[in-house]
Amino acid sequence: MYARPNRDDLAKGDPQTLQGLTIGCNPGVMQTIVGQQWLADEGITCTYKEIASGGDLFDALANGEVDAIIMNDTTSSPSASPMFYVGSSDYYFAVPKSRPDLMDDINAAMAAIARVNPRYNDEVKANYSAQNSGSSSLDGAEISWLKEHDNIITLGYLKKQLPYCTQNDDGEMEGSLSSLATTLHDKFGINVKTVAISDNKQLAKALSEGTIDVALPFSATTGSPNRKESSSQTRWERFP
Repeated sequence: MYARPNRDDLAKGDPQTLQGLTIGCNPGVMQTIVGQQWLADEGITCTYKEIASGGDLFDALANGEVDAIIMNDTTSSPSASPMFYVGSSDYYFAVPKSRPDLMDDINAAMAAIARVNPRYNDEVKANYSAQNSGSSSLDGAEISWLKEHDNIITLGYLKKQLPYCTQNDDGEMEGSLSSLATTLHDKFGINVKTVAISDNKQLAKALSEGTIDVALPFSATTGSPNRKESSSQTRWERFP
């Protein structure tokens, strides 16, 4: 179930916060049946508004026509944030009864995939499920933080850390992580100020002192003098 990102009351995870609300849903589909049954089991009394398509459902949520919507986790919207996860169902390949050969081929292919990559189903779900990709919108606390900071995030990054990031001759950040600043601006309208920092120690110091809001990437080298193992992580830090 989705609601607008600023509904901090629903984000607490208490189903009783849905009491008396208007819930949008698509008529006659599995997620609506499962969602309405869950609401009934929780003792929730609400008003249902049936809307024909998934796109119109998200539009109704964004426009305030409904307080929340019942929708599966394969789709989302910047104006919606997942609040409650209810039930599950399998997905199937469907073939005509006249083509059992196709069914045999599909079953054989799926068995072969499972042998080569037992995590294939999980990887597909992670790529295409809104539940696994996380919310594509800002919540109330994040919006409030941005207002307090004039809609600016100060991002500290390491120099000479390609392919992740580096400082070019013009003093600008380059590398794969520069796309983060572009996404924050283009998708959420957030202004990003970048600060080049020479090493991990200075990066951590700037983060702890609050001169930057975000630090990336943190990298560490461990091991004995005869053997070194390197790892690199990207970290997002938010300060209250």
